[in-house]
Amino acid sequence: MKVTEAKEKGYLTYEEIVKLYEKEPPITYLWSGIVENSMGIFFAPPKSGKSTLCECLGMHLAVGRKEFMGFNLDGNPRKVIFIGLEEHWKMRARRNISQYQTLNDAEQLLYNTNFTYQPKEYLRLISKDSDWARLKKTIKSSEAQVVFIDSITRLNHGSLEKSSDAEKIMLKLRNLSQDLNITLICIHHTPKIGNRSLTMDCMKGSVVFAQEADFIIGLRNTNNKVRYLKNIEFRYKEVDDSVIHQFQFTQNSTIDYQGTGTEWELLEGTDGRRADNHRNSIIKKINELECKPVSTADLVKILKKEIGLEERQIKEHLRDLVNGGKIKKPKHGFYISMDCSNKVENDEEK
Repeated sequence: MKVTEAKEKGYLTYEEIVKLYEKEPPITYLWSGIVENSMGIFFAPPKSGKSTLCECLGMHLAVGRKEFMGFNLDGNPRKVIFIGLEEHWKMRARRNISQYQTLNDAEQLLYNTNFTYQPKEYLRLISKDSDWARLKKTIKSSEAQVVFIDSITRLNHGSLEKSSDAEKIMLKLRNLSQDLNITLICIHHTPKIGNRSLTMDCMKGSVVFAQEADFIIGLRNTNNKVRYLKNIEFRYKEVDDSVIHQFQFTQNSTIDYQGTGTEWELLEGTDGRRADNHRNSIIKKINELECKPVSTADLVKILKKEIGLEERQIKEHLRDLVNGGKIKKPKHGFYISMDCSNKVENDEEK
């Protein structure tokens, strides 16, 4: 008797993939550019408040609020677990008690049910396969839909600067998200970055994180104590990285959202000399052109390379220099030194 073995087809047709897609629930956003059941990172230098901000986001999700930090929420309460592997549980509990006191009676009932923690005596480092199995069991038993892990440093198998080590961690986190059908938000540390802009390059293991994370969001506490959040990368949504969202913490460790702004204006505002140096560099470059009008596009190309400014920053400085009488604008989109004797009628004067 012949036995024929059914061979599994090694591909899907367009029609088959569409049928699968139509059986799935629609793609929805949890918050900002975070798609539900995705995996990504909140990163920040030390003392930026990343853990507290994530706790506040978790609280808003658990009690079904409709807005957080200027971004909409759908208002549906969700089960949340916050797995803190670094901070002592007493310090977290004290902060969470203060946050809880800001909720109304109905929200407190939801928080009691929906916001959960890992056990008191728990792993401090997750590196072995048995540790990852226990982490998965903890998340599954909580029935959480949204999971916060603080932090990636405690998941380290080696050096995060090594792409192979970072890749192992990110793949394990991806598997957790997909196997348990959860939104996984991981907190990550960065070194002190001074007055630099928040970019992906600030993170350890940034190349691998950029490839594997569905969202990357940065936080910052500036030299003059202004805190802000910045969307760095989203896999499923366009990012406007010119916008930052400013906030402060209240005495109850909740968020006082203070609106939007631009990062470069904020950072240059903390050091007026830096802005002056940039403007002086622009004046110097225009003076070197021997009274030849230079276009905005050419200036942007030159100055981005020489002094590391973004296009919008350069244009803002050019506008300020023209208004301040430091350079001339002989016609629309062109600039020339104030020292030039050839006077071309200014378009704006017309």
